[in-house]
Amino acid sequence: MSDTETRETSAADAEGSVTRRAFSNPILAICRSIALISMTSVELVICTLRCIGRNEDGLLELARTAGVTWPRHCLYWMGIRVRVEGNVPEVPVLLCPNHAGYVDILALGSTCHTFFVSRDDVGSWPLVGRAYKMGRHLSIKRQRRRAVAEANEEIARLKKDIADYSKRA
Repeated sequence: MSDTETRETSAADAEGSVTRRAFSNPILAICRSIALISMTSVELVICTLRCIGRNEDGLLELARTAGVTWPRHCLYWMGIRVRVEGNVPEVPVLLCPNHAGYVDILALGSTCHTFFVSRDDVGSWPLVGRAYKMGRHLSIKRQRRRAVAEANEEIARLKKDIADYSKRA
C-alpha cells in the first residue's frame, strides 16, 4: 500500500480506525543506518577484545550480556521503544515465537537473555553473522534431518550451562 493509498483510506474512514503507516524520511533512514552499522562494528570489536583470555563460563557470560545490550542499542538507534506486558520468563526457558521480521528478534533479545536458533546461512551475513556467532546462537541446516537432533543436543547443553550460570548469579 502506498502512502497516497494510506492517506486516502484514512481520510475515507470516518472513525479513524485505520492505522496510518509512518511516512518515511530518507535522510533519517540513512543516518540511522550509518549509526547502526557503526555501533555494531564498534560493539563487535569490543566484544572480540573482551573474549581474549576468557574460559567457557566467561564467554557464556559475555554472550548473555551482549545478547541483551546489542539489541537494545539497535532498537535505540532505530527509534523503537519496546514495551513489555506481563512477566519476563526466568531462565532457562524455550520460547517459540513466530516472528514477522528482524525487529521482532531484536525486541525479544532486548528484553530477556536469549539464544536463537536460525537457518544456517545467518552466520555468513556481514556484521550480523559475526555477532550471531559470538552470541552463541545456534544454526540449523534445514535440508539435513540430523541437523534437528544436533540442534536439540546443543539446546540441552546451553540449557544446562544457563541453569548452572543462573544458580551462580
